[in-house]
Amino acid sequence: NSLGAPLGGTPLTIVELFGDTPRALAVSPDGKTVYAAVFASGTRTTTIPQPIVSNNGGLPPQPDGATPGWPEVGLIVKYDGAKWVDEVGRDWSAHVPFSLPDYDVFRVDATASPPVETGRISGVGAVIYNMAVRPTDGRLFVTNTDALNEERFETALNGRFAPNQITVINGTTREHVVHINPHIDYGHETGPAGEVAQSLATPMQLVFTPDGKTAYVAAFGSAKVGVFDADALAQGRSQRSLIDVGMGPSGLALDASRDRLYVINRIDHTLSIVDKLSSASRSVATMNLPYNPEPESLTAGRKFLYDASDTSGHGDVSCHSCHVFGDVDHLAWDLGNPFGQVTENPNIRNPAATGLAGGLGGVVGPGGSTPTPFHPMKGPMTTQSLRGLAGAGPMHWRGDKTGGLTPEGEVDPDGDPLDENAAFVRFNAAFTGLQGRAEQLSDDEMQTFAHFMLQVVYPPSPIRELDNGDTEAQAQGRDLFMDNDLLPLEDDQACASCHVLPLTTNGTIARTAQISSEQADFKIAHLRNVYQKVGMFGAAEGAITGTREEIVGEQVRGFGLTHDGSISDLTTFLRHPQNLFTPLPNANGLNGAEKRRNVGQFILAMDTGLAPIVGQQLTVSGDGVRDAALTARLNLLIARAEAGDADLVVKGVWDGAARGALYDAGRFRTDRAGDSALSVAELLAFAQTGALTFTAVPPGSGTRIGIDRNEDGTLDADEKSVPVSGGASGETAGGGALGPWTLLLLMLATPRRRVR
Repeated sequence: NSLGAPLGGTPLTIVELFGDTPRALAVSPDGKTVYAAVFASGTRTTTIPQPIVSNNGGLPPQPDGATPGWPEVGLIVKYDGAKWVDEVGRDWSAHVPFSLPDYDVFRVDATASPPVETGRISGVGAVIYNMAVRPTDGRLFVTNTDALNEERFETALNGRFAPNQITVINGTTREHVVHINPHIDYGHETGPAGEVAQSLATPMQLVFTPDGKTAYVAAFGSAKVGVFDADALAQGRSQRSLIDVGMGPSGLALDASRDRLYVINRIDHTLSIVDKLSSASRSVATMNLPYNPEPESLTAGRKFLYDASDTSGHGDVSCHSCHVFGDVDHLAWDLGNPFGQVTENPNIRNPAATGLAGGLGGVVGPGGSTPTPFHPMKGPMTTQSLRGLAGAGPMHWRGDKTGGLTPEGEVDPDGDPLDENAAFVRFNAAFTGLQGRAEQLSDDEMQTFAHFMLQVVYPPSPIRELDNGDTEAQAQGRDLFMDNDLLPLEDDQACASCHVLPLTTNGTIARTAQISSEQADFKIAHLRNVYQKVGMFGAAEGAITGTREEIVGEQVRGFGLTHDGSISDLTTFLRHPQNLFTPLPNANGLNGAEKRRNVGQFILAMDTGLAPIVGQQLTVSGDGVRDAALTARLNLLIARAEAGDADLVVKGVWDGAARGALYDAGRFRTDRAGDSALSVAELLAFAQTGALTFTAVPPGSGTRIGIDRNEDGTLDADEKSVPVSGGASGETAGGGALGPWTLLLLMLATPRRRVR
């Protein structure tokens, strides 16, 4: 929402891009061209389902000495610009009814009326973080990582699965993809300490000097800033030096006139200031930012997700490389170990999953009483999110990370398969088996990582109604989801019997026929992030009926639903011939197709655990206070706060100062202890001469965000009148005026208001 326009102004135009989740933006120096990049744009890969693989030559040959008993599974193939090929060069094009153009960066003519897309660039990278236009020649430089997910096996990819890159684009031509760590010898899984110390991981913000000769790059996973010769990058070479800064450098601000660089470091909550930047005598001062509301259980464990320098064999990959910001990369990987051991499956069968009951992990069939053992060769598996793991029990699609097994893979008679903490610490083996680290984390370090990760939650659903209610279609879908009497099922076999609300899983497993004859026990899949799995609208041959699907043309992504990503979307999944929703009888004026569609609508709007109102804002000023639509939106924010979905805070200017308030029991409590609480009408009166921004924030955070930013018990407006001394530590004390560093740090620590 913009000032003076309570519900937002009218966009000049909306430029639709053939990609999902744009993230990075850059503009040419003359302002005529804007570039937009897709965040997780993929690698031109998809899954061939198991029946098609088995009926057309099978998997590539097994290596000598491999563990026997390999299951029949699907196969990841990659589009090479002309055909879909596997790792041994076989052409699978006849079995894939779509193409993946892999549009990564879009060029927009900002001078056109209205602005219009004028070009698309492919082959930039798998995950694109940021980009900048070189001021001298107009070339676009893009920081990104790639993904080698077309290669099979954890053993082959150990320590080398996600190269860090800067891609150089000239106009609409991709000129170079530059590997920024040319010093790494990938012939060894674990490199020497000197090699690790020179590595850059997760390149994020990039800024140029005004003369365009130097590019500075924040390496989020390395506690370093890379200093690149821009001419060398433009020629396809990585020529660089390094500056050591705080942990998790994510943002850069270059003050060229003072030869100074400011670096914000997310992980250790510090600010690094590089002085005499272009000189051999440059210095780096790193100081703590004043206040971080996060508990130590979060701050201590975050580094294990991102810090490649301490968690990988070459210092260039981390858990984040695939679990991007704790979420997903929208790819599938075949990370089996051809020489690994078969282990028992101690997980708990869901009693309802004995007939037709099923879920998005596959279609369930009878499986006897003994769960399928875990074979080390598991086939393609889509990356799962690390969000929302609390209460979800065993992990991985099969549940093979489980508290029911010891770290050595033996059944633990005292273990609990539903213990998510015990399951998470079993991931320790990935640090040596996939990231190339010389040894696993210590037990204490791994537990610290678990404490952090198990507190990360899903964001609010962007699909669900802001009042947290169901639409008519979602309500009908909910009824079908919850009540087995509405389905052709036995007692206690409704969807919710396995996909137990609110988590939509209870950690149990079910025998599946998946999409094919591939038989295994899979953990009951949760459904809270299904809305993210969009962009694929045509399945490979055999995914539904065993015959080739219709040609569907260009797709945004190559992976969709189920463990291997071979089902494109909910509509496709719910019309599977074996699915319990296929034979739905007509009733209540709805036919089977409408019922399936309604169930899909309910699943797409599934509650994520954080109410949809959280993060919503409203800015009002001037005569906007009398706007009916504004009033309705403000009433919605207040109603959801009263329902406990969120805390409601407001920031604005009144009494000649920047102020804040928190909604509490029908009135707004301000950030000054001596003030009387304000009614809504009294508060809105201040908008006549200024602007007020209302924000729905997570429950329990309203006091900190609204009226006591450092949670010290002294409210913000009262605290501003207390003089503090200068200094670089960020600590405040009585007896002096605000020093320049303290002022800067206080500004950086002040919560920023985003107007949406």
